[in-house]
Amino acid sequence: MNTAKTVIAFVFSLLVSLSIPSIAVASDNLQKAVGDTAITAQVKANLAADSLTHASTISVKTNNGVVYLSGTTRSSAEASKAVEIAQANNSVRKVDASQLRVQGSNQPLTDAYITAKVKGTFVKNNIINDQGTNVPASAINVETNNGVVTLSGQVNDKAQAKKAVSLAKSVDGVTKVKSNINVS
Repeated sequence: MNTAKTVIAFVFSLLVSLSIPSIAVASDNLQKAVGDTAITAQVKANLAADSLTHASTISVKTNNGVVYLSGTTRSSAEASKAVEIAQANNSVRKVDASQLRVQGSNQPLTDAYITAKVKGTFVKNNIINDQGTNVPASAINVETNNGVVTLSGQVNDKAQAKKAVSLAKSVDGVTKVKSNINVS
């Protein structure tokens, strides 16, 4: 009888130990799903609050911190602003706007999206960087041509200029960064 109880206890403990990892995985998946839902809601709210973007024509989905924008915008400026808004969210790992189109155009907006991602990265840096070097996003002009990003404008010190270049280099699609930033 003791052997039977021992076997039953062993089997029970084995079953419990096997189910704990699946509970942990389910919990992790739930946290990611909740986080993705919160990111989607925040990006949609920010698109709705912006005067340039028409949130009703831009679809937002998030999967593992990657925001997918799709739909049709009225202008390339609106499409770029949508990417910038999404990129500026501090929980966003990446923005995929490959399915976002400009009304009446079949041209890809790769350079415009890169510019928007760089600007959004500057804003995100300033939001989450409570210590260290902030990049004056409004003082830096960003232009992209065939993946080459050119930064210009005026900053207060060399650390800001260096940080701007570093952040621009971190953006997907950037092949090179040229800095024409002046330090006052």
